[in-house]
Amino acid sequence: MLYLIFVSCKRIRDVKRYIIKTNPNSNTMKKNILVLLLILIFSPLKAQNHEEGIRRQFREYNQLVLNKKINEALDYTIEDLFTIIPREQMVNMMESVLNTPSMEFRGTIPEITDMEPVREIEGASYVRFKNKAIMEVKFLKSPDEPKRTPEEEQEYNTMLMATLQEQYGEEYVTFDAQSGFYKTVTIKTVIAKSKDLKNWKFAILDSPTMKVLLGKFIPKELLD
Repeated sequence: MLYLIFVSCKRIRDVKRYIIKTNPNSNTMKKNILVLLLILIFSPLKAQNHEEGIRRQFREYNQLVLNKKINEALDYTIEDLFTIIPREQMVNMMESVLNTPSMEFRGTIPEITDMEPVREIEGASYVRFKNKAIMEVKFLKSPDEPKRTPEEEQEYNTMLMATLQEQYGEEYVTFDAQSGFYKTVTIKTVIAKSKDLKNWKFAILDSPTMKVLLGKFIPKELLD
């Protein structure tokens, strides 16, 4: 923040010197200098504040998902989505996946990159950014599943690896034979929405189907 103030003050100082040199006796111009100073200083600070808010709230959302507190996590979801998929149904769907007995999940807080400037559209503020997420999954054997031979185990892992690589891309899937976890890396577009630049809700553009659903309430220019 101090760096932003320093840069802004340096810029306004250069502008001020030029204006005073060319208009040494202009009171109006001096007043304009003050206005310009305030704009240059507080505009980047305002941008930084909303970016910090987005990053913090998106981390909170993802931490709730990792903790399997799905209902609380959906408080960070753009509410329009619930007009298409009822909230209770979304809770049940997500809990069903995360609590599948045959799978064990591990994850980390995603990395936010490529955050774009705020866009004001139809009375709401939108920010688009990229979300790099790492998720690990281990496929567990059911109690009644017969023990596989080493050859069968190898064939099974090869099949799972091929399936995951087809879905996520070959370079984004790795397998740790020692732990039995498959690690996937995904980079998705996220759209943040706010009415006051303070409280943000999110929607993740993670599939063609989701793009169609979001197109019902997200401005088209944000989905292209």
